[in-house]
Amino acid sequence: MVKKFIPASLKLWYTINKRRCSDLFNGNYKRFASRFAKRDGLFPIVTIEQAIRLNELAENKAHNIGLAINKLDHISIGPGKLFSFWQLVGNPSKKNSYKKSRSIIAGEMEATIGGGLCQLSGLIYFLALRAGLTITERHPHSLDIYTEAERFTPLGSDATVAYGYKDLRFINPHKFVVCFSFQLTQTALKGTVSATERMAPCTIEFEYRKKTTYTDVTTTNKVNGETVVIDRSRYGLYSPVKPSAHNNS
Repeated sequence: MVKKFIPASLKLWYTINKRRCSDLFNGNYKRFASRFAKRDGLFPIVTIEQAIRLNELAENKAHNIGLAINKLDHISIGPGKLFSFWQLVGNPSKKNSYKKSRSIIAGEMEATIGGGLCQLSGLIYFLALRAGLTITERHPHSLDIYTEAERFTPLGSDATVAYGYKDLRFINPHKFVVCFSFQLTQTALKGTVSATERMAPCTIEFEYRKKTTYTDVTTTNKVNGETVVIDRSRYGLYSPVKPSAHNNS
C-alpha cells in the first residue's frame, strides 16, 4: 500500500541504484562492452531487416531509434564481455531529445517519451540469438498486438525494455569479437551481427501453444543435433476495444 504513494522518480532512482550496486558487486562494470569500437575485416553472420509501421507516431519512433543507434552502432563485444542495452543507450528522456511514441504500459497502448525503442531491442535480441550469444536478461512483451498477417518478426523474438526496470543483456561466449551495426530509414530498420572469425548462424525456432486468452512460446536452438530450450514466454491476447462494463458475455 505504501508503494502507491512513493513518487515514480524516487522508485526509478532506487531501482537504478540497486542495479548499479548489483553490477558493482558482480563485477559487471569491468565486463561491459565498449562503445564505438568500429572494426575492419568482419565476417557477417546474419542480417535482419524489419519494417517500421506507418502511423501517426512513426516519425517519432524512427527519431528515437536513431538516437539509440548513435550509441549502439558498431558496438564491439569481446570474448566474455557483457552487452547491456541501457548501459549504452542511457536514459531515453525528453532532456536527451527523445520524443513520444507508442509503448505498451500495464496492458494498454500509450504514447510515452522514448517509445518505440523495443523494436530496436527486439532486433538486437534476435540477432544475438542467431549469433549464439548467451542471453542473461530479456523480457517479452506482455501482449501480442499483431495478427499473423501484420507480423514482421516471429512472436517470441521480441525484447521489451524499460529504463531502470527491464534491460536486454547478453554475454559473448565465443573466443572472438562480435559486432553489431545498424541502418535506419523512415520505413525500415536493418541490423547486422558480424564477427572477427567466420561462423554459421544458429538455427532458432519458435514453438507455439495457443490458448483462448494467451499464447505460450518456447524458443529453441539446435546444438550438435540436439534441441536446447533458450526461453519460454507467455503473451496475452491484445484487444483494442474494451468490453462494456454492462456486458457480461
